[in-house]
Amino acid sequence: MATHQFQGPGNPAPVVSAEVPVLVAYLDEFGHIGPYIPDSKKYRHHPIFGYGGFIIPAEGIRPFWATFERLKDQHFGSEIAAANAHPRRWEKKGSELFSDGNWSSNGRSVRRHVRHLARELKAADGGFFFYGEVKPEGAEKVTGVSSADRSRSTLKSTIRHLANYAEWRNDTIMILMDQVNNSERSEAISSMASFIYSKDTPENTRRVVEVPMQIESIRYGAMQFADWYCALLSRATEKKFVNEDKFNWAPEFFKTISCEVGAVDRKSRIWIPDRQLAISASQLGSISGKIHSTP
Repeated sequence: MATHQFQGPGNPAPVVSAEVPVLVAYLDEFGHIGPYIPDSKKYRHHPIFGYGGFIIPAEGIRPFWATFERLKDQHFGSEIAAANAHPRRWEKKGSELFSDGNWSSNGRSVRRHVRHLARELKAADGGFFFYGEVKPEGAEKVTGVSSADRSRSTLKSTIRHLANYAEWRNDTIMILMDQVNNSERSEAISSMASFIYSKDTPENTRRVVEVPMQIESIRYGAMQFADWYCALLSRATEKKFVNEDKFNWAPEFFKTISCEVGAVDRKSRIWIPDRQLAISASQLGSISGKIHSTP
């Protein structure tokens, strides 16, 4: 860790060893936090819920941000102008970018720009990360799992994975999350303090320097890229776990930017509880047909 000198007025500067957050994780949600009931129009959103995004060394953030904003200006210049918005206060949501309609119209350009950003992230010694779980089917009164329960348990598992990654890198890590205004997320983040700082928590959790912080994606290009990645992951997992005739392009492109052009944490996974099976980024793009969530 770095050693810094701090000097107060009229006093000699003591030498203080300061642990700094060498790694920064930008996270967003993917899938859907609510119950999943396949034959219900109201609750047939997505069979998985999780957190994903990317991890990058702190010194790589500014160069990566600059590359992201430059490509955003090039690709969406006309939309930004039409909105009469400042380029740094405008964002393209991943759900719009990775829709079937936009992919049909602009897929070649989207593919080129996102591949470039994945290469830049890898060059900065960064990589993608995700952790999600297949939800039990049924309403809360059937499964016994509320949205708040799901948010807490999945975030706790996500933090464990990030702590393991930081330990493997012999670094510390700061976790930033795209801000959402719902009670489930607020409760989940609040509960993480007791988890992170508990004496019973695994030792490597000390590498997480603070409870996850929420920031507005519209102000941070890096967080917007995490949103893009999670949107693509949502499309890819919906295709593989639901297998309707949409998002046919998503699993292959997800595998390409995660495993071939870019890099992904090797412990990233979609966990299927009923099968005690983990699906990796490579498997998500390679397994043919539907991935079944029950034995």
